[in-house]
Amino acid sequence: MLASDIVEKGLATELSLRRSLTCIKESLRIFIDLGETDKAAEAWLGAGRLHYLMQEDELVELYLQAAIQTALKSEEPSLALKLYEEAGDVFFNGTRHRHCAVEYYRVGAVPLARRMKALRTELRIFNKLTELQISLQGYEKALEFATLAARLSIVTGDQKQELVAFHRLATVYYALHMYEMAEDCYLKTLSLCPPWLQSPKEALYYAKVYCRLGQLTFYQLKDTHDAIEYFLLALAAAVLLGDEELQETIRSRLDNICQSPLWQDSPLGCCSERAWWLSGRGLAL
Repeated sequence: MLASDIVEKGLATELSLRRSLTCIKESLRIFIDLGETDKAAEAWLGAGRLHYLMQEDELVELYLQAAIQTALKSEEPSLALKLYEEAGDVFFNGTRHRHCAVEYYRVGAVPLARRMKALRTELRIFNKLTELQISLQGYEKALEFATLAARLSIVTGDQKQELVAFHRLATVYYALHMYEMAEDCYLKTLSLCPPWLQSPKEALYYAKVYCRLGQLTFYQLKDTHDAIEYFLLALAAAVLLGDEELQETIRSRLDNICQSPLWQDSPLGCCSERAWWLSGRGLAL
């Protein structure tokens, strides 16, 4: 694309955003005049979102705070909770000032969700906080949020959400070099998967997680026997998937382990009983 085309496209986008902002502000005036608090709160938020897209950062917080204050006046906790989360989403889904989402999620949305006993909303917010802190490399905070999300996921009884929460928790433990905890959490995610692979997507997930476990146990925990077990399980999933490139990569890693001094020096007969025990039981947090 030529530079002139990029500039022209950018101007067209800005013009479109300006028109949308004008329409929302006109609607906002009407909602305020009519005393329609919930619609006015949504309009304040919409305007704040557009100001963010237009990179008018000095106005974003002004409009988002107006949206939340309006929602709080409505005495509808569900509306306030919704707007706190959506205000955080403006930053969470953006590319600038992403850290600003934390205040809306942690200080605003979470206490309201707890008061309303909205467990799934609280879980969703903690998942977002975890993902956000991982992206910002704030791993200590990410650990706090990921642990809370894992606990909540167990309470909700939703296995899919539990899998997501424990996978994120494993990612955080790995980033913090807490490799045994990471291994335990990865095994927990696998225990939440169906006993029989039902789709290529599931086979790919198995292959990737077992590969991560193989690398973790070989390079970080220096356990060649568990590493071999994990890579063999990854290979089995890759064969079911029919991914020849992935199979070749796994075979190469198996060869590297078998040719390593660590393998030659390790005692024979050591098996992955701990791994199998963990994969068949839940973890207490």
